[in-house]
Amino acid sequence: MNKYQLELNDKKIEIDQYPIPFENDWVTDLNRFEFKSTNLSNSIKHYFSLIWEIGQRNKSRTDWIFKYSLRLFEFGTVMIPNKSWRLFENLLLKTSLIQPAILDITTRILITYKSYVDSTSKSKIKDLIESVILNHSQINHNFEVTWALWLAKSFEIRIEERIANVVIETKDPAAILILLCIDKEHKLVNGTPDYSSITSELIDNVLFSEYWILAYEAVRKNWLTPPNPNLIAENKFFSILDSLNVEYFDCSRQLKVYKNIELIEENLDVSGSIVNKTTEELTEEQKQELYNDAETISISGIM
Repeated sequence: MNKYQLELNDKKIEIDQYPIPFENDWVTDLNRFEFKSTNLSNSIKHYFSLIWEIGQRNKSRTDWIFKYSLRLFEFGTVMIPNKSWRLFENLLLKTSLIQPAILDITTRILITYKSYVDSTSKSKIKDLIESVILNHSQINHNFEVTWALWLAKSFEIRIEERIANVVIETKDPAAILILLCIDKEHKLVNGTPDYSSITSELIDNVLFSEYWILAYEAVRKNWLTPPNPNLIAENKFFSILDSLNVEYFDCSRQLKVYKNIELIEENLDVSGSIVNKTTEELTEEQKQELYNDAETISISGIM
């Protein structure tokens, strides 16, 4: 099961007897929280304090809790004015450092507020990226490492050679493909990473191994040179895919955001209709995603 990343995490399994509440208390607490447009910065501090406190009480579920709680900002339900950005950014990045499993949502939020992200922001983001890669690559947290790299790509954050080599050592196809994209296409890697441990394995039946997507994409895009330059051409199946211009990884793609938010200056017009948009004002897609998350969290809390 571990080989296919389908192993059960005993720390996240609880068995209770009915009757029990089918919604976690913390979901109710978060839904009751009201952001005050008159002092949004204080509301932001109180909100993050609340989710950290909930996370402290439910340490095995911080990923679910933080993901659910950050949906407000991901969907643009709560919009952050320029005046409150630095505070919000610091708390968001700190939360991501506490639980890097939320980096996918963090990345989308930062892209949503891309016009706010300056050199100071990028310096903090780089620190987060390096910390996540160094700490989580050692324990095979490939999801976290992969999203850290995608965050780097999204904001053109330079990757140091030593960090790149740590990623290569994971031998995770997704992470290495993104690293190659950052290195070969965007030229954002300092120094010369050592890909020799990867290229040496681009032989024989690698295209039918768990590394097939890395081998196919890296060779096809001329990012890596295999010992046998005809690796794809001599494979009956993958040569057909190549001739049909089939690709599985597009380096130019980016996350879709729910809103593109330009600089918002905090003024008297920032009202509850902006800061406290009701669920009914969300799009159907946003509603469904939010409800799915709540349902998953509630059911998981029962099991």
